[in-house]
Formats: sequence, C-alpha cells, structure tokens
Amino acid sequence: RISYISHFLKFVKRDSKDFLRSQHFFFKNGILMFRNFYHQGATDMKPGTSILVVDDNPEIREIIRILLEAEGFSVTEAADGADAVGNAGKQDFDLIILDIMMPGANGYQTCRQLRELTNAPILFLSARTTDNDKTLGFSCGGDDYLAKPFSHSELVGRARALIRRYQVYQGKTVKEQAKPAEA
Repeated sequence: RISYISHFLKFVKRDSKDFLRSQHFFFKNGILMFRNFYHQGATDMKPGTSILVVDDNPEIREIIRILLEAEGFSVTEAADGADAVGNAGKQDFDLIILDIMMPGANGYQTCRQLRELTNAPILFLSARTTDNDKTLGFSCGGDDYLAKPFSHSELVGRARALIRRYQVYQGKTVKEQAKPAEA
C-alpha cells in the first residue's frame, strides 16, 4: 500500500493545501482510491464524455483513470500507439491524453495516425519538457502539453477546457464557424 501512495504522490503534485483537504484516500481491493469531497461533477460536459489515456506505464494510466473517473469522465486505457489507434477507430473520444515515450510508435507518430481518424483534442502528458519536445508535439497535431509530474487540478482543468471547446465546435464546418450569429 505504501508503494501505491508514494507512486501516486510522485506523479501528482500536491501543489496546494486545497488538494489535500479536498481528497480522501482509501484502499479498495488493495488499490489506492480517493474521493473528492468538493466534487462538482462534470456538469458542463455532455453525458458520456469519454477520454482515451495512452501510456505504456500501467500505474500512470491507473492514476489518471482514477483522477478522471472521480470527475465523472468515462476513461479507456491503451498501453501503446497501436492500441490507441485501434481504440480510436472503434469509438469516438472527446479527449486523448497521450504519452510520448512509448515502445513501438512513439507519441508523435501515434498523434499523426490519430489525426487521420479523429479531430478530438490531444493532450500530451510527458516527462519530456524541452521547448523542442513541445513544439514537435504541437506540430504533429497535439492541442496541449502538460509535463510530468503533473498537478491534479491542472490536468482536470486542461481536460475540461479542451473537451468544452471540442464539444461546442464538434460537427460544425469551417464555413458554419465563420458565419456571424444572427440577431
């Protein structure tokens, strides 16, 4: 149990006292879980909002899944780029969270393949933090970039913002978006 706690705290910054006060950690079937006492729910999101989390580390995928499911999102996990592309071909996602350093196709290559299948926003979540890494991520089709270790509140905030914009403009053509609102 202690290893789960230390691993969790390694990847999620405790950047404020609010985070500590708002979380209650407990174990369920030997897995570290938490309950957010101040949880407002994903009320501004469409029902069934789904996120694909792609990372080769199962513990990181589990932490992200727990964090996002506690916020009301439906989460699907993929262990590598091929699995991510397969999932994106079968299901529509409102957000894809993608690691860069993975075996086989890396995150940049996977992003290019995903862009052929979907317009869903892609959030890179990576330990690679140089400006060149971020620029490459944006140039291959990524919409946002968050460095590990990450803050729980920042991950959820960025996810909500990307999903909100995607759901507002989803299904609209470029011509419809450029059209002024009628009074």
